[in-house]
Amino acid sequence: MKDFILLPYADLDAYQRFAYREMMVWCNKMDKSPGLWNSISSGIQKKINNIIPDKVHKAITSAVREIIKALMLGTKFISPAPRQLAHLKHIEDEVGRRIQSHKLTASAEGGLTGAGGFWWSLADFPLLLGIKIKLLQDIASFYGRDGKDPREKVFLLLVLQMAFSSDAVRRTTLEKIIHFEKQKHNIPQDISNIDWHTLQQQYRDYLDIAKLLQMVPLIGAVVGTIANYRLVNLLGRTAMQCYRIRYFQDYGYHHQGEST
Repeated sequence: MKDFILLPYADLDAYQRFAYREMMVWCNKMDKSPGLWNSISSGIQKKINNIIPDKVHKAITSAVREIIKALMLGTKFISPAPRQLAHLKHIEDEVGRRIQSHKLTASAEGGLTGAGGFWWSLADFPLLLGIKIKLLQDIASFYGRDGKDPREKVFLLLVLQMAFSSDAVRRTTLEKIIHFEKQKHNIPQDISNIDWHTLQQQYRDYLDIAKLLQMVPLIGAVVGTIANYRLVNLLGRTAMQCYRIRYFQDYGYHHQGEST
C-alpha cells in the first residue's frame, strides 16, 4: 500500500504537505493487521449481540437497508452540487465547519431520543444514519464530487463502511478506496449488486455497545449525546482522509500530464 500516490512533493503548498502526511499516517494505521485487542473485542461483541433484543437488531438492519436504498435511488437524499474550491485548505475549512454543525445536530438528537427510553432510542438509528449520509454528501460536494453519480454513491458507502467496521473489513475497504478511481468504471450501477449484508452487519455491530447503553434509563440521554457526537466526528474525519486519497491521486495524475 505504501507509495500508492506518487506526488511532486516539492510542488505542494504547506497545507497540502500537512494533509498528505496526515493522510499517509492514517492509511498506515488503517492497514495494520488485526491484533490481539481486535480478537478480544470481537469476542465481547458477540456476547453483546446475544444480549441485545432481536427487535433492536432488526431495527438497525432495516434502517440501514432502507436509508441506503433511498440514497442510491435518490428518493430521499438530494445531493448538493459539486463545489469548485481552488485550494485544499479552503475545501477542508468548509468541511470542518460542516462536520461541527452535524456533530451538534446529532448530539442534540441523541440526547433527546436517549432521554425517551427504549422506543425513542430505537428511533435514533434511522435519524442518526440520515445525519451521517447528509454529512457525507456535503463533504463529497466540497471535494468536487458529483453526488448524483451512482458510482460516487457507492464510494460514499465505502466511506461509511470504512468508519464503522472491524479491522479486517476496514483493511479490504481501504484497498477498494485506494483503487476506486481505476476501477470505478467497472462498478455496476444496479444497487442489487451492493453487499448489503456485510454493510448492515458491520455498521450494526460497531454501534451495538453505545446504543445498548443509550437505552438504559437515567443515563440514556448522556450516552446518546456523547455517542452521537463522537460517531459523527469519526465519520467526518474518516471521510476527509478518504477524499484526500482521491484528491492527491488526481493531483499527481494532473501533474504527470502537464510534465509529459
